[in-house]
Amino acid sequence: MWKAMGQHHEAQGLIAQQLRGLSSRTSMEPTTEIHHEATRAVEAAMSSWCAALDHLAKHQRDYVHALHGWLRLTLQAPADGAEAASPFATEVAAFVELWGQALDRVHCADVVRSIKSFAGAVRSLYGLQSDELRVARRVSQYSREADRKSRTLRQVEKSYYESYAPMGLSLWNRGMRHWGDDGNEVAQRRDEIAACRRMAEDEMRKHAKAIDATRAAAVTGVQGKLPAVFQSMAVFSASLARALQAVCRQGTHVQ
Repeated sequence: MWKAMGQHHEAQGLIAQQLRGLSSRTSMEPTTEIHHEATRAVEAAMSSWCAALDHLAKHQRDYVHALHGWLRLTLQAPADGAEAASPFATEVAAFVELWGQALDRVHCADVVRSIKSFAGAVRSLYGLQSDELRVARRVSQYSREADRKSRTLRQVEKSYYESYAPMGLSLWNRGMRHWGDDGNEVAQRRDEIAACRRMAEDEMRKHAKAIDATRAAAVTGVQGKLPAVFQSMAVFSASLARALQAVCRQGTHVQ
């Protein structure tokens, strides 16, 4: 199993190395909610993988050491008159001891460290995506507000300019004060629309910068952190496979 895992992770490491040619300018598409949720899922999966691997290595060592301790107590020098342990049982105890020693020599600390490092990069990317999405929502908000104010302005302008109609009520009949009020309202609404559009344009510039920051962080994380995960996992798996194979060769009679 460990040998096969080492081979698979080595192949994955070679694929990850090819990502070094990736550029943050490859795609400037904005982050979507689906991307955002997928990033959180990757971070959760990496954290779970790290914890599971750490627990597996620890529990495997604890099990083998407990088994060796039980065998050693079982096979200790018998009382007078009791039957001595068989040579096969003694070989089993020796085999289990070698098994435990092999597990003690192979550590997964580098793997855990590399997985945590990549998970941290993904967590930072998730935060940048959150910032990008917040800016995108503000852009949408200001754009909708500008459209709404523009529709209202058209209605006010229509009402205002209808007062110039040669037929019907004239401006003089409606009063000069009303005319002035309508004119001020049109100017005021135009100023509000212009301000809203300026804010939308400012948020658009911020959004473009946020997209650039998100893409740069994604590429940096994939290029700088991901290959180390597969490389360390391949080394760990291959080392453990070789150690266990050596133990098995020494314990051929037990098998």
